[in-house]
Amino acid sequence: MINIQKKIVLTDYDDKDESTRMQIRDEFFKKCYLCEGKPVQNYEIDHFYTQIFYPHLKNKYENLFFICSKCNKLRPKNINSSSKNEVLNNCEDDVESFISLDIDLSECKKAIIRANYTDNEYQNKKINNTIELLEKIYNGKNTISHSYKCLQDDIVTDVISFQTQLENYLKFNDEYREVFKEIILEELDKISEYSSFKKTIFHKMKINL
Repeated sequence: MINIQKKIVLTDYDDKDESTRMQIRDEFFKKCYLCEGKPVQNYEIDHFYTQIFYPHLKNKYENLFFICSKCNKLRPKNINSSSKNEVLNNCEDDVESFISLDIDLSECKKAIIRANYTDNEYQNKKINNTIELLEKIYNGKNTISHSYKCLQDDIVTDVISFQTQLENYLKFNDEYREVFKEIILEELDKISEYSSFKKTIFHKMKINL
């Protein structure tokens, strides 16, 4: 998950309006706010606080999030229906500090989700709820869906490619290092798919760019 800086919009927005959808898509770097994948076609606009429980937020711009259709199907409908099942908000909470993501590059391919807890009990509850949701999305926990297997394959492929670039950076001399440095920085940028996983790999290898 990555932190998102949304525009401050005071007027109501129609989530079915194409220009609104494109604006939200671009604000989220065309990435699903949960899995960090980049859906080319199968994306939707999610109401972070569900319409059923918070109808007054239906057309509030700050409540509209970019999500892939797979994650939207896996996302329980009662998420954020009360303080008991509230998850971290990419636009308000520092999700990159609270959640770190890694991936098992062996045949297991399991996503490893770690929590960085605070002294705030309410915040820690949101962290735990978020981890539970991400376990469902990345590892298929408590779901009959097998979509997570394709997601794991995509993440492993992307991360292995990134790891190769890191190894190349260490292996070659200064002349070629600059080329690999640019590639690495692009992959670490928020606009890149699964950038949270790549940041973990980068820090584990202790590379100084």
